[in-house]
Amino acid sequence: PFPPHTAISLAQAFVSSRRRNRNSQGSHHGLEASASQRLTESDWGLFLAGAQQRKYKRGEYILVEGKPTQALFQIVQGSLNVELRLQGGGSAVDSAVVVGKRGAGDMFGETSLLKAGNATASIVCESEEATLICIEGAHLERLFETHPKLPGRFFAYLAQYQARR
Repeated sequence: PFPPHTAISLAQAFVSSRRRNRNSQGSHHGLEASASQRLTESDWGLFLAGAQQRKYKRGEYILVEGKPTQALFQIVQGSLNVELRLQGGGSAVDSAVVVGKRGAGDMFGETSLLKAGNATASIVCESEEATLICIEGAHLERLFETHPKLPGRFFAYLAQYQARR
């Protein structure tokens, strides 16, 4: 789905992020992945084979709080705001407050992916443009059916990622 030069760039972004995360594994909250629980270069290749590159411009929403979603995203380039909706009280209009920021290498969407539910926050593009990699839950399900040891490594990775965040 990607031109060769784009696929190489995306693979490098995923691998370098994985290396950064692996270098910090075990030092947070007493979590340490055994060799059998770590995602391999081959695993990342499987994920990327079904990944999609998506581009967003400033102000565009990637996820909307409360809306159904089941995908994992990683930011390749750009910056995003994490927003939570504030109820309008007596007003008919809701507003949002920025509660976090995400940049290159950061992932999001894992909570709704794990729970197969709705987005717990809105994610909006803050920079002029942002490039993301998206892995749909359906692709992961197909991989998990054909690679029975992959789910354990994947969910161990997500648990460690969330513990560090």
